[in-house]
Amino acid sequence: MSLQKILAFNISQEDHAAVVRAAILGKTRAVFVTAADYDQTLADLLQAKELPIGAFEGEIPPESMVLMCNLTGGQVSNVLMSLRKSGAQVTYKAVLTPTNLGWTPPQMLEEMAKEKARFDAMAKEKQAAAEEE
Repeated sequence: MSLQKILAFNISQEDHAAVVRAAILGKTRAVFVTAADYDQTLADLLQAKELPIGAFEGEIPPESMVLMCNLTGGQVSNVLMSLRKSGAQVTYKAVLTPTNLGWTPPQMLEEMAKEKARFDAMAKEKQAAAEEE
């Protein structure tokens, strides 16, 4: 069985309990990754028995993220529903994939920002097209 957990990045004190509750509802556990581990790959963070394991000294992105690792569709739904109901301010919610497994947290956050920008641009184009009709 694959390791199931939620990796949480840059979560505020206010939202810490909401992420823990969401993990419990998802029948998994949350691991709060510190900035020291931002030089590690997501695969290494998933496998780590305890953190920190790294010594990252770069710039820490301001965005927060929960990364759901090896959860079933039902677990993902429960986690997302819990976060939404709690009002937790988490910038990005994502799932671990074979593509992002080798990325570091800053790389993942950068890709999430690019994806959000693409979605925002598409929504703006769609709105503009609807207003022209």
